[in-house]
Amino acid sequence: MKKTMIMVLCIAALAAGCSKDTDNNHTYGKTSDVESVLEEGMAQADNESRTGSTLQDAPAPEYHVDEETVLSEDLAVDVDLTAMSSSMVYSVVYDMMLEPESYIGYTVKMRGSFATLFDEKENKRLYACVIQDATQCCAQGVEFVLRDDRQYPDDYPAEGEEITVTGVFDSYTEGHYIYCVLNDAVMD
Repeated sequence: MKKTMIMVLCIAALAAGCSKDTDNNHTYGKTSDVESVLEEGMAQADNESRTGSTLQDAPAPEYHVDEETVLSEDLAVDVDLTAMSSSMVYSVVYDMMLEPESYIGYTVKMRGSFATLFDEKENKRLYACVIQDATQCCAQGVEFVLRDDRQYPDDYPAEGEEITVTGVFDSYTEGHYIYCVLNDAVMD
């Protein structure tokens, strides 16, 4: 009898999960919007592979370039993270960490928290602009090297203070790790 009751409850739960919610006009058990987008993208990629088109043929994504946003030396900003939503900023910075070669040579402007640490192995101080995601649970930091010569701590903000940094994106390798850096940077 217990087994029959459990089976009836499971069947009722399955039926309810696949039913239509008329109050909210949601249909459960059907493909979600995300799955639809993924399926459309896969179909488009499949179609392009049959026609010989590749991702390499596609133009590189363009980022918003505000012609009025320039460095003090009239160097145009290619990627202005200060003009993006917090979710988009975190996503672009994450992409920079994942595929730094795609951003090398771009002038990047970003706003975040000032952070510093002393690398005892290299006997040098490192500076970074730390970007939080929208929920403030995850962070990505981008190292920067200032254009002008400043002395720490006198000429730098306090740890955690908000800063805006603009510099030329590059990367370097130490050991097995690739690090991202904004060279020739200016800090506001």
